[in-house]
Amino acid sequence: MSDTTWDIRLYDRFGVALNTNYSGYSDSGITNQVAHATDRQMYFTLNGVDTLNFSVYLDDPIATQISRLATFVKVWRTVPGYFDPTNEPCFAGIVGNHQKVGSQGIMRVGVLNPFWRLQMRFHLNNHYLKTDPETGQLYRQSNLIWRLISFLSAAFVGANVSYTGIDKGTFYDLASEIVMAPYFQPKGANSWSEIFDGILARAGSIDLIPRYSHTSGSQRLMYLDTALKRGLDKSSTVSFNYRFEPSNLDDITETVEVVPGKFGNYVWAVGAGGPNSGRVAVAGDASPIGDGYDSIGVYMANNSYPDYKRIGLGPEAEGGPTHLRAVAWNDLARSINPDTRYDAVLSPAATIYYGKDFEVGDVIKLNMLKGALNTSNVKQRIYECGLSISDNNIEVATPRIANDFFGKVVT
Repeated sequence: MSDTTWDIRLYDRFGVALNTNYSGYSDSGITNQVAHATDRQMYFTLNGVDTLNFSVYLDDPIATQISRLATFVKVWRTVPGYFDPTNEPCFAGIVGNHQKVGSQGIMRVGVLNPFWRLQMRFHLNNHYLKTDPETGQLYRQSNLIWRLISFLSAAFVGANVSYTGIDKGTFYDLASEIVMAPYFQPKGANSWSEIFDGILARAGSIDLIPRYSHTSGSQRLMYLDTALKRGLDKSSTVSFNYRFEPSNLDDITETVEVVPGKFGNYVWAVGAGGPNSGRVAVAGDASPIGDGYDSIGVYMANNSYPDYKRIGLGPEAEGGPTHLRAVAWNDLARSINPDTRYDAVLSPAATIYYGKDFEVGDVIKLNMLKGALNTSNVKQRIYECGLSISDNNIEVATPRIANDFFGKVVT
């Protein structure tokens, strides 16, 4: 495990290395490497903001090079049998916060990937988006999200001051994505809310994949790739095992959580016009076993779909439900399962590594054998993963996995 290394380097917002002279402090020489970082942690999440945290001593010469918003940080990892390519670090982001603690003599640094910037951007103009000029087709999710981001990057002129650090990457098959047109993007709308809380919140949405990039002298931090489902099904080759041979987990915590409004065995899908217009499709599970309301009582969920104008046919129809009724049954299939998640701690002695053997979005097998904590050969999806590395380069991965709550794991 001591073969694991993190190479953390500093750049300005134009991609120019911020070199430091370590002469008189250590033998690291002149470099932009954070050579004496401690408390190093990275956190990767599905359709969210990846982060990096580390600390340096206040008397470390590189501490004076670290400024919020002006300093960009990139990380390259090396593990046995794998290393990040020179032009593709495993993380790239912007210093969003730092804390200097006098009594401890340290400076704590928090770095966030470019998605974080979208939370602090709103649109300056109204836009009615119907036909994508690049494809000549109606806007679908990937190209609509990219159009919103490109508006932000071009909002101000001069020295690329509004550039988000995000460039267009490889998109999923647009013909198979959800049609979003016509889409009205209002003036003053927060871009994060539009993209993450709006466009991506729909059933069957794509996943966003940050592909981090490094080119000397370039402001680009990442390419935006998309996929119908981020990651691969690796359940035939990768398993997380707790008290189950061959064991590779030091610990695991199972959390089952019933969230009001999210969990439900009786679901309304409300279409255009609202419930008073009768645009309501209903789906209910009366099964006497499991989570049906004959077993545990009625729990209701109400979801709004203002773009749906037809109620459609129910599940008894040839070919299955359609339109709003199809949405209701899809909602029920997801809502009737309380959120069940597992927080795993991979053993430092395990021979599987993040980035080499598994990543966020991948599907793996979970095996546990300790009393009531008992699961065998069940597929789970990784939707978050934390990495920490000690001062002597012992790395620990803490993936968070869950069952099929996004509807993207084939059991």
